[in-house]
Amino acid sequence: MNSDKKLLKTSVAAEFLCVPHRTFQRWVKEGKLIPDFVSDGGHNFFSEETLSRFKIDVQNQNAPLQNAPLTPQNAPLGSQNAPLTPQN
Repeated sequence: MNSDKKLLKTSVAAEFLCVPHRTFQRWVKEGKLIPDFVSDGGHNFFSEETLSRFKIDVQNQNAPLQNAPLTPQNAPLGSQNAPLTPQN
């Protein structure tokens, strides 16, 4: 096992992400989460860095897209647009 970073077993890693153990195992099985180390016995271990990156990725995927609000600086720009016409 790599000794320069702390590795967490699956149950602790699931707690780190605040998800049920089964959900965590499913993510590993689906390839959404790749273990940093797999023991000879087949046990998966994950670094906090890997888990933190995964958590950020999931949050970014679930974040709603938002339009920029109109401000006094950008509100008048709409009147400067030319009407759309088909180009031949």
